[in-house]
Amino acid sequence: MTTLLAKIFFFLSISIFFFSCDNPKEISFELTDSNRIAVNATANGRSGKLYWDTGSYVSLFDCDFDASNFSHKGMMAFYFENPEEVDFYYLPEIIIGGARLKGASEITRTTANLRSRTLEPEGLDGVLGINVFAGYWCELSFSKRKIILHKKKPTRFEEFVPVRLEANYFCISIDVDEKQSPFIVDTGAQGMYFPPSVILEKTKNEYRKILLKTRDVYLVKTNEISIFDDIFEHKAVITDSIFRLNESGNISATRGLLGVEFLKDYDLLFDFTNLPFSTSGLYYKRIDTERDEKKLFPSEKIQESGIHSFYRTPDGITLGVIEGSFLNKEYGVTERTVIAKIDGKPAQEISDMDIWNMDIFKVKNFTVLEDGKERTMEFKLGNR
Repeated sequence: MTTLLAKIFFFLSISIFFFSCDNPKEISFELTDSNRIAVNATANGRSGKLYWDTGSYVSLFDCDFDASNFSHKGMMAFYFENPEEVDFYYLPEIIIGGARLKGASEITRTTANLRSRTLEPEGLDGVLGINVFAGYWCELSFSKRKIILHKKKPTRFEEFVPVRLEANYFCISIDVDEKQSPFIVDTGAQGMYFPPSVILEKTKNEYRKILLKTRDVYLVKTNEISIFDDIFEHKAVITDSIFRLNESGNISATRGLLGVEFLKDYDLLFDFTNLPFSTSGLYYKRIDTERDEKKLFPSEKIQESGIHSFYRTPDGITLGVIEGSFLNKEYGVTERTVIAKIDGKPAQEISDMDIWNMDIFKVKNFTVLEDGKERTMEFKLGNR
């Protein structure tokens, strides 16, 4: 009888332990060269490498969808240029890094804009939105290179940042020159972009305009930026109106972005237990790492080169250049200048990665198009 009672007690103890413990799901990820959080995933029998984007609620992946799970039509735009109408579906399950997640997550096909500008150049297949992790405490562990899904809040996270869930974006406040500014925690972005409202607090000698066709962009000087437990002094950051108001006014133009470069020195804990309705906040724990502030603030490189961005055209590329930089002031390069060749090589044959990594101070000449004719623009190092 004693033996029987002992066995019953043993099995009851095991059962209580099993049902009371967290049993977290662990999903390994890798950081790509451009700091995308990439995971292996399978949806409807198709596998691929997707990057996780807290700036996107729904997932995007080119797999076969069940027409009976059609949800609705809607507009989807990455970079908020050329929005495309897409069909949305409910996905009953998705396998991410070996973890099988069941639920009615919304998913759609990748847009042409996203595919050409991000997925194909980076060898990726799609995007995971935050909805696939709804119902969990979602730990983004950069120290372990894992996404860990908990049913209960892990006790090791204590530091806390209040979060507002606005249009499915995780919005937090960051101190910029002793004033709080709204930022979206965006694992789909790389660095940090100020909300346009920051420039309203500045004098004209504290910012420089970047000549750009698509939107107003400024390089803004700061005295102090406080992010979580870190303080950065005397830095220049780009103010970029990425988020614009659409016709219905649903997309705010007043938020900045905080991307992976600034997040990866922390283990983060997102409360996705009540998505899409509410969240309790964002928890963080500092990782003992050394920071390379030159990578954190690429705006310093932009100040040196004067180049903020580039856009491809049928005949070459155009540059987003700082007003008054040597390219603009001494050579007349603007956002309208079509560059057909760089050091004699056709710009169309130069990869996006090589253009991004181009050291302008080693470039000898541009061949530009003017009224359909080519002109070579020779650079003099002494003028820079």
